Amino acid sequence: MVNIAEVPKMSYCRIWTPFKELFEAVDNVVYKHDAFSIPDLESCVRKHRSALFSPLQNPGKDASERERVRKAAHESIILAKSSVPVQLPEILIEEALILSDMYNLSEIAAVELLLLDAIIPFSLGESEMVNFPNLPRGLVAVLLYYDGRRDLARALKALVQGCQGRTWTLGLSADLAALLGSYVDELVQEGLVSKILKLLKEMDMEKEMGKLGENRALGDRRHRHQVMKMYQETQLALAQTIFCLAAQKGLSRSDLSRLLSHLSKQSGMRSPDASMDEVLCALFMAALYSLDLSLLTTELDDSTLVNIPLLADKDMIGEIHDQLSSTTEAWESEGLQGVIQLAWSIALRHLSQSPFGQGYDGYLEEDEAIFSMALDGRPFFFLSHCVLNNSEFYQEEFYVRRLHGLLAEFLCSMPLKVKELRNRADEIARIEAARAHDCTPSPLNHPRHFQELMVLVVKLYSKDPLKLELQEEYWGPMQPEGTCDRHQHVSSRQIALVKFVRLAGDLVPPALFVSYVDMLASLAASPKAAPKAFQLLKLNSFGQGGSKISWDHFFWSLTQYYHSLRHEESIGTMTALVPGMGPRAAAPTPAPTPSKGISPQEVAGLQAVLRLVTAIAGSSESLRLALYEHPSWAPVVVMMGLITCPIPIALKAELLTCLQAFAASPEIAPIIWQGISGAGLLQENISAFSASKGIAMELEEIETRGEEYPMTRAFLGLLSMLMESGPLPTSFPAVIPPFLHFLINSVFLKHQARSYRNAMEKWEVGSLCLEILEKSLSVYEATKADFAPLAAPPPGFHILQLLLKDSQLLQMVVNVICQGREEYEQRHMKGNAIEKAMLLGLCLLSTALEKQEAFLLLERDNRCAFVAIPLQKLLISIQPKAELIYVLPK
Repeated sequence: MVNIAEVPKMSYCRIWTPFKELFEAVDNVVYKHDAFSIPDLESCVRKHRSALFSPLQNPGKDASERERVRKAAHESIILAKSSVPVQLPEILIEEALILSDMYNLSEIAAVELLLLDAIIPFSLGESEMVNFPNLPRGLVAVLLYYDGRRDLARALKALVQGCQGRTWTLGLSADLAALLGSYVDELVQEGLVSKILKLLKEMDMEKEMGKLGENRALGDRRHRHQVMKMYQETQLALAQTIFCLAAQKGLSRSDLSRLLSHLSKQSGMRSPDASMDEVLCALFMAALYSLDLSLLTTELDDSTLVNIPLLADKDMIGEIHDQLSSTTEAWESEGLQGVIQLAWSIALRHLSQSPFGQGYDGYLEEDEAIFSMALDGRPFFFLSHCVLNNSEFYQEEFYVRRLHGLLAEFLCSMPLKVKELRNRADEIARIEAARAHDCTPSPLNHPRHFQELMVLVVKLYSKDPLKLELQEEYWGPMQPEGTCDRHQHVSSRQIALVKFVRLAGDLVPPALFVSYVDMLASLAASPKAAPKAFQLLKLNSFGQGGSKISWDHFFWSLTQYYHSLRHEESIGTMTALVPGMGPRAAAPTPAPTPSKGISPQEVAGLQAVLRLVTAIAGSSESLRLALYEHPSWAPVVVMMGLITCPIPIALKAELLTCLQAFAASPEIAPIIWQGISGAGLLQENISAFSASKGIAMELEEIETRGEEYPMTRAFLGLLSMLMESGPLPTSFPAVIPPFLHFLINSVFLKHQARSYRNAMEKWEVGSLCLEILEKSLSVYEATKADFAPLAAPPPGFHILQLLLKDSQLLQMVVNVICQGREEYEQRHMKGNAIEKAMLLGLCLLSTALEKQEAFLLLERDNRCAFVAIPLQKLLISIQPKAELIYVLPK
């Protein structure tokens, strides 16, 4: 009987090694720009041509191979790339046959997979190879199988991404781009798009995991996650191959028709959060790029334009139009269909204004009819709630650019339709206002396309992790500060976008006020756009009768609200002091409610105004100071006053967030510290006669009960910004004890035990606390004066003192790191908040290790009452379940 240890390891497997070689060659040439690897690329493409032309097709099962493998326990067999006959143990033969049946795979290939001696890089760009010494051979073979398929899909994507096209360039030489283009053209002619769409239709994660489970081919949670991740990345790479092809070269008539047919059968929402998943999003964006004719509005020569498939194929316009205007075949998702029809109506409008539109008159006249059909699917709502709800969307530059282009082209090419939507919105607002006045319920099915359009603008530009600053196009030409170019060319598109911003706010009805102000906030959130928005709001103040969309009106409203609340509070205090009407201290305190003189709609309006102020103040130092120093507005004073009043938690959170933007200026930060100290926001015990409450009390009585913590997160953000603007002022020594007590005892030590509707909010609260602790400690330098009996040392002293003993603070920091690792690796809860909390926890411990030596020396020299212990000794003694050794650097 053959012992498994006697079987030699293989260095080659036909369903893994070629794919690794191919992807490595493509990666070196396309992404790493290694010109010396071009011969290797050409060799790999020739050698593995069949794998490229038939992606993810396994070598099938074979009866003769199966018989040879069955007898391999007694009769030696020769494997690929090996001249040495080998005999196989029965257990390995059994595993090989299971793999063969499970994947419809050649029996010899299954044996090669089990015998493969490999180390696997499980994420592109990872510096160290990851192996799995604790996994049995069969489970490693499963990982190798999916790893090879993923690399083949990645190689296809890289080939297409590197070819020369109309959307991007990777900086490759013309000869290399032409070489890649020749490969891609050949693949497309052989039906690459249809093959990928067929694969994506057949690939089903649930079925795949079920099949693996039935064959006991899944290990622990980590192994399951790795299999799922590689499977999903394979799907995504295939979908992005079609996206890259559509964006760079466009899709042919047949390929685009197949893609649209595929999209028509998709629900549009396949993620747990009801957003569009990454695979469907890639295909969706591929369709939008394929229907893009915006190049017709540029000054490109005809030789470039004729290469666009929609213009090159004379029959394509008619066929695609018939497919998108058909009412016989219903789409699974009306929203998805609506966006595609919107893109097509814009393409028809571009074509009608171009010489290339000759001969298509019958189709071009239907652009408005297609647009009307698109509105039935609520395309703006679908984009904002399904597409943009996927946070990964904002990480793809050309997704964001295409959606920006689609929106801008609509506003530019169909201004009358935009005006029609606005007029309809005004009419609905008047009807609803009249019904509200008569106390008559309003129908819920009114179309709200213009409001949904503004919400889409808000969602699209409110996040900009790539710093594209595309919203600046809505404000016209951007000159460097202090310069003016009267002769700068302004495109018709810029003029249309500037008009949209101004006209959308002209006589805006109350029903559209919040949406419009939020839109201004998202469009103003960049250093170049903020001054334009500031000037617009300033000029609106000088109009006849004054505009509601102006600085004067905004700050007048905030001031009036503050004065009305203070008036109510003073009346309430006097009533409480009347004999026999003392305060009922034992009664539970209800959540703050809006003042009787202000409606929920007006509260929402104030929140929108604060978001706009935050966007502008946070984008420019000069504008921040201009707002602060204006004598009639006094925003910081009014906002600090409102925070002390009984107002809704959501409004208080917006006020604190707005103050955070002002706190970025060192000139304003001490004023805010003074306001926090004077208002007693950090105190736990507030006078029973006061309607205001400390932040800690509202955290315990209101937010904890509601399991949502917007005010706490906003206040922590404010404290973090104040620490960043400079150390805590020495003129407020009384603030330090309540500051530390609130931060550590009221929030950080309790944040893991509280309940959260959104599990990620726990990590956001924890990371904010750790950020403040780390900032406080990083600026602290131990001095002899800190150890004096009557000294008032800075916060860093107290934080370091707690970290150098077995305190609850140290235990919680370690717990955050270890629990974060568990959530990250085992439960697969990945997000910036978890990563940030773990990183800040490690940074805090690292900073403490750096500063402890000087602190320990001074502590010993001054013979203090407390005994500090070196942090490295404490970490060894308190690490839970020995998990910290996997996280802390050795």
